[in-house]
Amino acid sequence: MFAETVFADANVLYSKTTRDWLFHLRGSSSRGMFVVASTVDVVAEVMYNLRRDNPTWSGRATKSIHDGLTSTLDMIDDFDGEIEYDGTDLNDRHVHAAAVASHASFLITSDDRLSRIASDSKPYEAMTPDDFFVLIDDSSGPVVELATSAQIAYWRHRGEKPNLVTRLQAAQCPKFAERVDAHIKVLAGTLSRSARRSLGR
Repeated sequence: MFAETVFADANVLYSKTTRDWLFHLRGSSSRGMFVVASTVDVVAEVMYNLRRDNPTWSGRATKSIHDGLTSTLDMIDDFDGEIEYDGTDLNDRHVHAAAVASHASFLITSDDRLSRIASDSKPYEAMTPDDFFVLIDDSSGPVVELATSAQIAYWRHRGEKPNLVTRLQAAQCPKFAERVDAHIKVLAGTLSRSARRSLGR
């Protein structure tokens, strides 16, 4: 188990599936395996894209997501936008700079251009949500099992089928979807925990 800061990029927070899993996994660890950092710039990008893609949403809907993000994230108030940056997309500069300022061990992003920044200019490891979630499962399967149970309860409370595996696959998290499928079977009593652990090896 580790206690690290992870910096969440806008593409991770935009997706309800990856956003919910990130926060459920963080909250399911009583010792606090990690904290999730981001910035007002990233949140603004998330909200801009959510509004653009959902023009009929009510103001209450967007406010709920905005307030949920800003109250749950460790917001980085300031960072040096002029630090060394050799990425190909200047629009990613602020993400890199804020991840450095937050002393993040991991930058969680679906943008592979951030992964290609030279290692000597980034003290963090860029990971996809899928790879990061699998890392959490490798580090502490019980945390993922607890988060899985919480996700099932959340969707049932909404009167919807959880469909956790399908949602993860649609969110480009196929490896973690397999892990969650195994956790679901453990929770349902159709797979032993020892058998589940062997699936992750």
